[in-house]
Amino acid sequence: MSRAAFAVACALLSLGLTAGALTSSEPAAASHCPLAPDPDALEMETAGCYYPEVSVSANPSSVTVNSGTSTISYTITGADPSQGCYKSGGWSGNIAVDASGNASGQGVVGPFSTTGTINFNVTCPADPVNGFAGATVTINPSGGGGGGGGSGCTENNTSQLYSELVGMTTVPQTLNPGQTFTANITFKNAGQCTWTAANGYKLGSQNPENNTSWGTSRALLGSSDSIAPGQSKTFVLNAKAPSTSGAYGFQWRMVREGVNWFGPATPNVAIYVDPSIEQYALTDSKGVGAGDLPIENQYNYRGDSCRWVKPWRNWKTLFGVLLWEYHMDIKFCWKGGKITSVFRNRYPVVAGFPGNPWGFEGHQSSSCNTENCADMAGGSSARIATGGKFKACALFVVFCNQRFPYIEVEITGTGGVRLVRANS
Repeated sequence: MSRAAFAVACALLSLGLTAGALTSSEPAAASHCPLAPDPDALEMETAGCYYPEVSVSANPSSVTVNSGTSTISYTITGADPSQGCYKSGGWSGNIAVDASGNASGQGVVGPFSTTGTINFNVTCPADPVNGFAGATVTINPSGGGGGGGGSGCTENNTSQLYSELVGMTTVPQTLNPGQTFTANITFKNAGQCTWTAANGYKLGSQNPENNTSWGTSRALLGSSDSIAPGQSKTFVLNAKAPSTSGAYGFQWRMVREGVNWFGPATPNVAIYVDPSIEQYALTDSKGVGAGDLPIENQYNYRGDSCRWVKPWRNWKTLFGVLLWEYHMDIKFCWKGGKITSVFRNRYPVVAGFPGNPWGFEGHQSSSCNTENCADMAGGSSARIATGGKFKACALFVVFCNQRFPYIEVEITGTGGVRLVRANS
């Protein structure tokens, strides 16, 4: 292929002018859910998406064989109520959550008949990233130390291999294939054994255990490092994104090679590797359907009942990267079967990452005579609509693409709301 032909092909791809880019449906294997909850995420975007958070603890975390017991406690928030959660490892069974996806509980485990370590895990299935946490109970020989590991330091006594997470720098949520970044992760030595490279102390990858998704499965101590009890070590991870697109877990935990994983893991961060950040292949996002309209709870204002409704449309790349959004926020009040006041605010949001070719060309239509739609009050019902225009060009405006989002909502004097039409 000549250079000119190659340039043309790339421009077509960036504007969504290829056959595959103009489809109005998501790829069959792709989740419609954002990979992480975003404070600015749209309610309709995340309808039916769950981001469970799970914590599990063991008290005590070290017991004596044939005599000691431990209380395993768990807390769950934001799970999928239709699926619930389940236990694995040293215990089993299902965990029901309430309508908000929350649950908490505890169970007593032990005594244990053999020495070693046992993990007690809780998993909450979800789209797109499961919630998971676990706690470890160490079973010591009779007469052996528990808790802090006794007065001495026997390097193969797993009860002494303790650590505490001090902190981790923020890591990106989206990367290009092969893109590099640096993460600093700090753990404190909370046991009684000094951490040295010679004794096999390292930082290891989790989710899944020992994965090499980020170019390595271990971060090492320096040859001269000697991290005494009470001291902390910051590991510098020079990570490289995988070459294949998809969601990858970024999670790390202390390990003594050949002996045991110990202490808590860092929070799992789902990082999405998305080649479309470079390609800008454009495709329609998951469509807005009737019933997906976010409606805020009713409140009273000067004797009238009021509420906000906030329909929107957006446009994304093939792999789910947001390019733009088009919003229409409506507040309306009603009393005695009549709409007493209306206020509308319509606005665009264009993603600000480098290279985004899209721009907002302006509002194109409106069902109101005034910008805030105050003229729509007074009747028993009203239809409020807006349309806009977004445009993207490449190769010095030789190739362009444009979209015309349109939103129409019907409101009534009894507080009813219906999404009449929403398309891009």
